[in-house]
Amino acid sequence: MVPVSVAALEGATNLVLDGVLHSMSKAGTCKEAAASDLVWYGDGRVLDHWLHLVQAPATQQRQQRQEQQQQQQQQQQQQQWQQQQEQGRQRRQSQEAVLRVR
Repeated sequence: MVPVSVAALEGATNLVLDGVLHSMSKAGTCKEAAASDLVWYGDGRVLDHWLHLVQAPATQQRQQRQEQQQQQQQQQQQQQWQQQQEQGRQRRQSQEAVLRVR
């Protein structure tokens, strides 16, 4: 087994669940642990103890991406509006110039 002091990352959210293994197998074997033995972190009995730590950042990242996309769309719409305004202004100037020539 890997000591917690070695596995824990500085600056990260580290969670130690007593009796929970990182592997489905008994230490030093490839045999699945018996139901009465320790459970692994992906077991349904322990998911609720740590899954929220992963989901919250993913949700925040998704929200940030959506906000960035909305901002980009707003900027594009603003640019299109400005271009349309400029094109309209140029058309009016051209029409006025034609009327002055006549």
